[in-house]
Amino acid sequence: MEYIAHIREEDKVNQSVKEHLLGVKKLAENYGEGINVKHLAGLAGLLQDLGKYTDQFREYLLKAVYEPENAPVRGSVEHF
Repeated sequence: MEYIAHIREEDKVNQSVKEHLLGVKKLAENYGEGINVKHLAGLAGLLQDLGKYTDQFREYLLKAVYEPENAPVRGSVEHF
């Protein structure tokens, strides 16, 4: 099963949680490097959305995108 971090609205392409977290890690490392906390910032980037690795969050996203008439309340599923 693929865990989903985001679904792009215009074409419904999924971004996996793994892809999202690795991308955030890289961005955070770049920001952290300037203040000598590259690895700490990278770790924070990896952990910041780890809660998206749940079936509940996956179902929340899928329902929000593919069943907008029955969409869950935004923010009703924690993902931290």
